[in-house]
Amino acid sequence: MGKVVCNMADITLVPFTFAIIDHNGDCYAVTVYNLARGKGMIIGDSVAIPEPFMTHHKIEWSVTADSAKKWDFRNIRVDNPIVLIVNGRKLTQEHCGSTIAAMIPSQAS
Repeated sequence: MGKVVCNMADITLVPFTFAIIDHNGDCYAVTVYNLARGKGMIIGDSVAIPEPFMTHHKIEWSVTADSAKKWDFRNIRVDNPIVLIVNGRKLTQEHCGSTIAAMIPSQAS
């Protein structure tokens, strides 16, 4: 379980991305796919992720010898928001996003 410390709702919609800090003080990026618009977590929410799928990313990149940059972070991917427990409540089907397919007619030349 962790506390939400920030979200990136204004930067990216899919996936919904936020950061949590656990009881040890470790920070994780969390990416939630298939979440309905407007149903994301907010700062201060308590989030539990049963059976998390976590990846540890260590990236080093340099354009020149003296411009090395390093990123080291852990990410938890959630494909179905129904598995999340937010503020003690399990999320429901209403938190799931849906895909809408549309066909737009083209004008023939």
